Amino acid sequence: MEVNFKVSTDLLGNTVVSSLHLDFPEGVEIPMGGISAIGLRKISINNLLAMWFKESSNLYLNTQERDTLIKFLKRGFPHGGRKGLPKHYYAGLSYLYIEYSEKNPRNPTFMLAKSLDTPVKTVLSRLSRARKFGILTPSPKVSAGRASGKMTEQGKKLINEITEEIFI
Repeated sequence: MEVNFKVSTDLLGNTVVSSLHLDFPEGVEIPMGGISAIGLRKISINNLLAMWFKESSNLYLNTQERDTLIKFLKRGFPHGGRKGLPKHYYAGLSYLYIEYSEKNPRNPTFMLAKSLDTPVKTVLSRLSRARKFGILTPSPKVSAGRASGKMTEQGKKLINEITEEIFI
């Protein structure tokens, strides 16, 4: 039996399975009775979501995790200078940048700067540094000036550490 599913967010912003499709692929013999209650009980929604999070190029936080992230970013960090800020900061900034890019593709950097009460040029500089650190994927050359990028595995790991409140 093959299990296909779609993921969305609920009213609280939590990632949930929004569609579930069970199928017997062509050429596979369908057992007597088809899909049984025992077969359905073997499907774990938590396992499906875990698999999706692992394979997804995006990272979705629930409302509480997002609030933790914003609290972390608004914490009083000294100016980074040549050393820069902690890599966790760049990961958090990158996550919000991607989120704003999905919701407001025309001007995510401005919206992000406004929400963090930080100058746009500073946000741009920090996003550039996040790309150099391998937290945010590089911008394709064809879309210069357009919002782009995804979290790398390293970036996802850093975000998970922040939301688990290790650094707060």
